[in-house]
Amino acid sequence: SKSSAVEKAGVVIAINHNEIPWETIDGKGVKVIVLFAVGDDTEAAREHLKTLSLFARKLGNDEVVAKLVRAQTSDDVIAAFC
Repeated sequence: SKSSAVEKAGVVIAINHNEIPWETIDGKGVKVIVLFAVGDDTEAAREHLKTLSLFARKLGNDEVVAKLVRAQTSDDVIAAFC
């Protein structure tokens, strides 16, 4: 979310091993949720779009998503994106 209260951009990734009901293209629930915290200035908006694009590309890869769902630690989550 964009907010003037955000001093430094951040990303939070939540992984649930059970599907959470969500409106999706394939009708399935979700197991991975990504939250972006972004300032509301112009530079933050540009960086937000770059970050969103990067995550979209990575999460479009089934292997990355499978690694995320299997992740047990924050290091596992980071490794899934590398």
